[in-house]
Amino acid sequence: MNELPHFRLGGQKRNFLLLEIVARSHPGSYDYWDGNWLNTKISVQAGAFAGYYHATLRSEEFERFLSDLWLVYTSSGTKNPVYVAEFSTVEEQLSIQIRGDALGNFVAQCIAVDVTGTGNRLEFELGFDQSYVPKMLSELESITTAFPVLGKPSA
Repeated sequence: MNELPHFRLGGQKRNFLLLEIVARSHPGSYDYWDGNWLNTKISVQAGAFAGYYHATLRSEEFERFLSDLWLVYTSSGTKNPVYVAEFSTVEEQLSIQIRGDALGNFVAQCIAVDVTGTGNRLEFELGFDQSYVPKMLSELESITTAFPVLGKPSA
């Protein structure tokens, strides 16, 4: 069985956010606006709350997040470290803001919304240390390789 490209934030068994990319929403479309929508299963285990929902996210959102997280990770220990990486979505169904400190500790503040515009909203935090970041970067790279941004936005 082939494993779906995915991104996991948090622990392996409890307190995690898992994004699994199922497929492009409009297969065969190479247009920037239609071709970059991704059908995604979002699973959450945060304290006593657990569940999943489906959302359409965009390829460029994953590329931006990969770039942000890479900058946070590689700038630690430098003269001007970057301490925040953000994942935000056009449809506002998922928001992740990862904040780091100078000691290699991270907290991800997350907001999950099950239906665009009118859905239920779950806010939660996930803590982790810098040892998780290389795997997270690798998973994001796998997503951006499997589902690269198609086309260019028109002016």
